[in-house]
Amino acid sequence: MKGRAGIPIANLLLPALQGAFQAEGRMTRGLAALQAIEALRMHAAASGKLPPSLAAVTVLPIPKDPLTGQAFPYTFDAASATATLELAPVGSLPNQGLPKRYVIKLK
Repeated sequence: MKGRAGIPIANLLLPALQGAFQAEGRMTRGLAALQAIEALRMHAAASGKLPPSLAAVTVLPIPKDPLTGQAFPYTFDAASATATLELAPVGSLPNQGLPKRYVIKLK
């Protein structure tokens, strides 16, 4: 039994630490997504249209999703001239890292 007195406290603190690590990941991911959106906006300003894929953007480099190391999921609907950048949920705690969808449409 000796040395086990601190375990209940650790069980209370571990979920909070997990949430703190997930918050950092959400923050860096959100910043990268905003940088990608700005690159899409600048591409549209230079060319007059949204790109069919993220690879078509040459004005600025598009950052990858820092949590997955992959490109952000991006779709372009030519019929409506609408681009969508999606972020999947992050984390396993309730209400942590809800999915986000950024929709860009030129006027």
